[in-house]
Amino acid sequence: MDASPAPLPGRRYGSLVAKFPFTLLDEILHHYDRPDEPQTVQIELEVPGRLDGERVRRAVDVAVSRHLLAQVCKLRPRIGLIPAEWTTSTDLAVHTSTAAAADDIRAEFYSTPIPLDRPPPVRVVVVPDDDHSRVLLSANHSAFDGMSCVRFLASVARAYAGDPDPGPLIDERDARDLPAVLGTSELTAADEWQGLTDLLQPSTALPARGRNAPGYQFALRRLSPDQTAAVRTRKDAGATVNDVLLAAAHLTVGRWLERDGEHAPKVTVTAPVNLRPPEWSEDVIGNYSTQMVTSSSDLRTNPEDALATVVTQTRDQKNSRSAWAAFDRAVLTNSLPLLLGLGAAAPPDTMLLSNLGRLETTFDFGPGLSATELWFSPPCFMPMGIAIGIGTTIGADPAATLLTFRARAALFGQPLTDKFADAYVEALHDVTSP
Repeated sequence: MDASPAPLPGRRYGSLVAKFPFTLLDEILHHYDRPDEPQTVQIELEVPGRLDGERVRRAVDVAVSRHLLAQVCKLRPRIGLIPAEWTTSTDLAVHTSTAAAADDIRAEFYSTPIPLDRPPPVRVVVVPDDDHSRVLLSANHSAFDGMSCVRFLASVARAYAGDPDPGPLIDERDARDLPAVLGTSELTAADEWQGLTDLLQPSTALPARGRNAPGYQFALRRLSPDQTAAVRTRKDAGATVNDVLLAAAHLTVGRWLERDGEHAPKVTVTAPVNLRPPEWSEDVIGNYSTQMVTSSSDLRTNPEDALATVVTQTRDQKNSRSAWAAFDRAVLTNSLPLLLGLGAAAPPDTMLLSNLGRLETTFDFGPGLSATELWFSPPCFMPMGIAIGIGTTIGADPAATLLTFRARAALFGQPLTDKFADAYVEALHDVTSP
């Protein structure tokens, strides 16, 4: 499979060229985008029936025309205190391709950088089979977060089906004013200092066991409807679904380190949170997420202790912070190297877990061609070389949870990525079976 598929001929969308600055979130994500660990977001749809590759190519072209951030490239880098700048293009080359087997191309496709010097910042691959099709989308995280990919693929599906595609509920440039969208910080100076102190304390990294190679490895796991329902049963502990998923992550890391005889004074798991207001929570393309960080110590190898630790921390964070306060604290440490121009990296967390949650969006490519599964994963970078993305079946009752484990090749080879995935599923069972 050609990981850099040939583009469609350039298409002119109009004469108006927009210029606007990167947000702080855009710049942070761009700061960590490197050729050996490209910051690409993975979204994959499973569609019953066979999609026509050329028709998908035309639908992607139409979807790009619908969304401002799908038409951008980087105009110039940061200059001192002046942020980097985006520009839209009137001549875009839409990259799509077809391939034979998703499992054979996944690692190569999402390990291939998407440069920002030519729009659009997305790539699409269609994987046709006899009775189903797989649509793979890779997006540069500097422009798209996970929910942006969901919205973009909804436009692709509507264009393929010939259905109307309403525009965003808010002007996409207005939505980039994050303080206006999120509100002002409610944290005191003491709170800010404590948050910064916590973020600067280094976390324990998983021991690197992979080959010294660029890119990612993937392992996919499916929870049955019964297993999915079990994740929702820990309300007896005051836990949300995300609390259970996070507790299983702490438990998995604790057991993994314990098996290797490693001492871990601090393990942290980052969970991105969608900051879009409820009225357009699945609508506007861009970066609108903060980081909820949970930490654990020696108690993390016990399922009930791990869950109680996570519940306490997430409850406190939800109760004490506005959306902007959470964002403000989360980006402060990560932005220091960027703003100071030191080229340094902030102390990373141990691992990342990102849950798209329950989606209202559907992906209807036409009669008999409604997507039934959505798989997802965020990127990660060493030494935080492992991320878990939580996807879901679509339109099924009961629903099933779809887990994508994405590991840097420098951390795990494929056998260890599979082993870590199995260890997480086992830990999730232990957390849901008190």
